[in-house]
Amino acid sequence: MNVRMPKKMLDSVLKVQDEYLSVCTEEKGIVRLSDIPVTKGNISIWQGDITRLEVDAIVNAANSQMLGCFIPMHMCIDNQIHTYAGVQLREECSHKMEELRAKIWKSLRTANICSYDYSCLQSSCKKCNSCSRSNSKK
Repeated sequence: MNVRMPKKMLDSVLKVQDEYLSVCTEEKGIVRLSDIPVTKGNISIWQGDITRLEVDAIVNAANSQMLGCFIPMHMCIDNQIHTYAGVQLREECSHKMEELRAKIWKSLRTANICSYDYSCLQSSCKKCNSCSRSNSKK
């Protein structure tokens, strides 16, 4: 289930998925933030299955696509997070990444930066011909 590309899923399939994941959650148990002792100040250290945490957010060293692992049955944490969060997470991550890319590209165009190479300023572009000011224009 976690190897599919991000897209809408039928409600009937989501219902089955949610029932299955509810059983998995019940079997594994939930760890609440209040269950984790404070080590110092407001810092806590906890070691365990990150998919059991009931928190607002988790941090993951994700792949460059931010869409999770696509290797079936791979035991990496990225795959575990996307498996136990449900297929909606990949769709949401894809949507958020599209929004972020649009903002970045808009910023790059506004800053007059070449779309071919981020480090290439159009006014002094010598690396490509895709800028509005090609190499022959000075």
